[in-house]
Amino acid sequence: MNIFRFPWRFVLGAAVFFALFGVWGAFGGDLASITQRGELRVAIEAQNWGFFHFQSGDGFEGLEVELAEHVAEALGVTCVIVPLPWGKGEPGSITGILQQGRWPEDVDMGLAGIAVTEERMKKVLFSDPYFTAGQAVLLPQGSGIVSPSQMQGMTVSFQSGTTSAVAAQKISKINLLPFTTWPGAFEALQRGESQAAIVDSPLAFQVMKDHEGYTILDVLLTREYYGAFFPLNADLSLVGRVNDVIREQAWDLRDRWMPYR
Repeated sequence: MNIFRFPWRFVLGAAVFFALFGVWGAFGGDLASITQRGELRVAIEAQNWGFFHFQSGDGFEGLEVELAEHVAEALGVTCVIVPLPWGKGEPGSITGILQQGRWPEDVDMGLAGIAVTEERMKKVLFSDPYFTAGQAVLLPQGSGIVSPSQMQGMTVSFQSGTTSAVAAQKISKINLLPFTTWPGAFEALQRGESQAAIVDSPLAFQVMKDHEGYTILDVLLTREYYGAFFPLNADLSLVGRVNDVIREQAWDLRDRWMPYR
């Protein structure tokens, strides 16, 4: 994983505008309100997402949950995890935030394995990256496929509305098989409905750890950076505090939670 300086000038310019001219609500990234409330409310995707976040008993665990707890500790408040469905752009969903900029009233920020893209930066403000990944082609062992150029005519499953879908659409002459969740895309591969699945590389490695008989292409289709996300009018001092925690904790969290080396 590489922690590096990302070119945020576009999104930071938007954030400065909203910080100067926007109207703060009770939620939505206002550091003073978070401190007064005594809670940092962090959205994650309700669907288990590899080692990043997964349901454990009545709550959630994982790299992103622990990162959220470190941020809350740095702010001197309690961390409250708010699971949201991935959705299809509707209010109250992760995609509603990323595609429409529609934030639930009880959420301050999000951590959900979200890759930074220019399109998403128009709707949300991102932190510095806390993880580097990419899109991987997951295949049955012995398929003989060693390059995307050999995938013509194959049916390929993926999660719609994600960077997996974008990567799939760039492969020439394949049959696209979208699903609403990444486990659905993998299960299609297990059932033989698809001959390959495109998933985020950490999820691909998790599959290879948990299920025998699968491999990935040696070359990733993309290089992506996961960041915490905030409303465009978020308090920049809050974003700065989150970036401080990322710089202090990201490597240790990676080493503790990744199922592979």
